[in-house]
Amino acid sequence: MRTTLLLAFICFSLFAQAQETSTSLLFKKVPIPGYAFDILVKNTKPYVMSYKVKFDVYGYKTDNRYEFTDTIGPGVEKKIMHLEAKRRIKNRDFTYSWVESIGNFNTKHDLNLKYYLPYEEGKAFKVIQAYDEGNIHKTIEAIDFAMPTGTKVTVARRGLVVDIKQDSTNGCPDESCASDANFVQVLHYDGTFAKYQHLQAESVLVKVGQYVNIGDVLALSGETGQVSEPQLHFEVQRLHPNLDRYVTVPVKFTVNDENKSKILEVGDTFTRPKNIQ
Repeated sequence: MRTTLLLAFICFSLFAQAQETSTSLLFKKVPIPGYAFDILVKNTKPYVMSYKVKFDVYGYKTDNRYEFTDTIGPGVEKKIMHLEAKRRIKNRDFTYSWVESIGNFNTKHDLNLKYYLPYEEGKAFKVIQAYDEGNIHKTIEAIDFAMPTGTKVTVARRGLVVDIKQDSTNGCPDESCASDANFVQVLHYDGTFAKYQHLQAESVLVKVGQYVNIGDVLALSGETGQVSEPQLHFEVQRLHPNLDRYVTVPVKFTVNDENKSKILEVGDTFTRPKNIQ
């Protein structure tokens, strides 16, 4: 399974010239009179980013920590470090490295948040694999619905589309096909992500950077990736505090009666309520 994680580990020397990077986060040096400068960071993406930065400084004093993890909102630029040259030290140098990732590392998962079933109103599909079950779901919190190829896959919770894969036509039951699954990934306002997977090739109807609402059609279901039958795989993830991976979390769905939400269990068939709040 492909994990949608944008990572960069980059080390720069800023002793000679002010410079900028070209990834999602721009780090730049702004000279200040008196042998001093500020380090600014700007998020060029339309979603929140987390980053872990480490500074190695010689001959300067600073007003901040030398290593920390933080978040920055979409389009935001802010100062994260101010450095002033120490007196009587001629050989001064400054480098830093960072890791960046989509999402908020401080995300707190709320099990009571409501999710709608990821298919059209009035439709019903059977759960064939649930949380911590089966060969693939032993270590992840995910739901698989038995779903004929070409079924409309809809938004379970509103958010922002941050990643798409739809070029694969390959699917098989063994692990060699795991990375061939087509998917759409949606970032929610609280920093969690929903992943809709095993989609039909070239069927995605949304674009990265597009906001989607509950019930919007994302794509058509399929049989790509590691599957033994046509299905839809749905999981919700949060960014790990180390910024190196996503961790799946359980969620409750509104089923049959729109006033009741529950954890889905394998073998049951669930109807999506017709009324959306």
